[in-house]
Amino acid sequence: MNSNNNMPRRPLPQVMNPELEAQIETYKKSLSVPDLDRILGLCRKAVILLLAAPGSDQKPAPVVLNGSDGKQYLSVFTSKEHLDKSPQIKGAVIMPFMSVLNLVKASNNKLNGIVINAFSQNIRLDSVLLSIMDQGTTVAETQAAKAAGSADSAPGGTTAKKVVLTDEQINQLERMQFETQFLAKKFYDGGMDFIRELVREKEERIDTLFEESYKNKRMYPYLTEEFNVFSVAPDDNTVLVRISMPERGLESGCAYRIYMIADEKEMHYFLIVTGKDNKPQMVRVGRDLKPAIVGPAPDETQEIFTIMHMVAPEATS
Repeated sequence: MNSNNNMPRRPLPQVMNPELEAQIETYKKSLSVPDLDRILGLCRKAVILLLAAPGSDQKPAPVVLNGSDGKQYLSVFTSKEHLDKSPQIKGAVIMPFMSVLNLVKASNNKLNGIVINAFSQNIRLDSVLLSIMDQGTTVAETQAAKAAGSADSAPGGTTAKKVVLTDEQINQLERMQFETQFLAKKFYDGGMDFIRELVREKEERIDTLFEESYKNKRMYPYLTEEFNVFSVAPDDNTVLVRISMPERGLESGCAYRIYMIADEKEMHYFLIVTGKDNKPQMVRVGRDLKPAIVGPAPDETQEIFTIMHMVAPEATS
């Protein structure tokens, strides 16, 4: 994410959200719906710092950050400590989180969501999650209602507010979480054993893992033959695995292809994702599971060479 605006640092009243920060760390390890819902619940009550810079009238104006998925986000911070990690902009205004959500709603789809602690914890709440927050419901209730074919009633006989969430939106959310979080965590946790498993079981293993990551298994839309797993050993110690993802359901921010490169010492995880105007972007996900944009993706025929040159330039020179 990037922006070139600057704003002089000014003393800020104390803003602290330790419970929200701890819950974000818990969710990043579990990637579970209940932990995600706890984040949404804490955000509803939170007062945060909205990244801002002087506008044309010299009054603070929200800064829009460009995400690695090609979308635009408002950036908020749970404390001054997290704000200070911003490499350039240090200015902020104090706002209730729900007021920031209303700014996104009022943008007529020009803004795609809110990113929390972009330069440290880096968790994004996209338009689907913000809609759930705005309606006062939860991801779990939304998924359960969708599976039941109705969003009119909630467990215990209470009435739930209807959330307009299509199957395509749910599948897009599930797919992006699998590609950037679930599979990357499996890779980094499993190391070479996981790579050998992929090389051995190929498409069947990826299909199984993807379905495993789905909260509602009945909504899983893909077939094994829609995946393609290719592997190559650039040298005696290194293995590269390329996973071509299904073309069906390929929305903005979803991956065309996933690359994993590993040896006994180093591991690297890359995505080629759909970006703005359908221009592919290369994204790198580290061990901390934070996606970071690398830049425009090379031609598909040059992807392997480009990635290998990035991780082992001496081997491709």
